[in-house]
Amino acid sequence: MSKSLSVSGYSYPVSRLKMMRGKQTVVINIPAHLRHLYGGLRSIRRTTGTSDPKVAQAKHHYIAQQIYDEFDAEAEPASD
Repeated sequence: MSKSLSVSGYSYPVSRLKMMRGKQTVVINIPAHLRHLYGGLRSIRRTTGTSDPKVAQAKHHYIAQQIYDEFDAEAEPASD
């Protein structure tokens, strides 16, 4: 699953599920050009709220899309 920006042709890193502290978590690497906006973090994580892999997979796309939308909002130039 990769999201592309049509303006520049840039593709965001692929999201993945990872078990963390007993819950399935969506993990996406933060692109290098946006890391300064996240305090230098290399990845962003959001929990699915479940340990069940099938339920987590069903929520995976929605959560990843929210993160990609956040990246898009951060990447847009500020309009004054």
